[in-house]
Amino acid sequence: MAGLAATIMAAAGFAGDFLFPESFAATTTEASTALQEEDTTKPTGTIISPAPGNTVQLNTPITVTGTAFDDVEISKVEVRAVNLEDTKGTTYALATSSDGYASWTFTLTIPSESYENITVRITDTSGNQKWMTHRVQVTGTVPVTTTTT
Repeated sequence: MAGLAATIMAAAGFAGDFLFPESFAATTTEASTALQEEDTTKPTGTIISPAPGNTVQLNTPITVTGTAFDDVEISKVEVRAVNLEDTKGTTYALATSSDGYASWTFTLTIPSESYENITVRITDTSGNQKWMTHRVQVTGTVPVTTTTT
C-alpha cells in the first residue's frame, strides 16, 4: 500500500491485503481542498415590455416580458404591480420560461389606477435577488367598441 491508504491502515492497526481504488488518495485530497465558493453575485435582467411610460388599461391583461441572467443559475422571476410608494400592490407571481429564465413572460392585470409600477424580482439559486421597476401610465377608461349592423 502506498500514500494515504497505507497511513490510515497502519494507524488503525490493520494488516493484510486490502484493495483501495487508485483514486482514493486523489479523491480525499480533492474533497478536502476543493471548497466551493459562496455565490454572492446578484442576477441581472431587463424588462422589455411594456416600455417605461407606456399606457396600459386598468383591469385588462397585459404581457410583461424580459430577460434574466446569472453567473450560476436563475431560480425564479416574479412580477407584480405596485403603487409609486411601493406600499400597496399585487402579490408577486411566478413568470413562465422555457429556457431557464433567459427570457420570461408574465400576464399581469393591474387592478388599480394607482399601481403605476411594474416590479420584477429575479432570484438566483443562492438566494441573491435583483429588483427592477418600470413605471407605466394606467388608464381606467377602457376603449368602447361599437358594432354597426
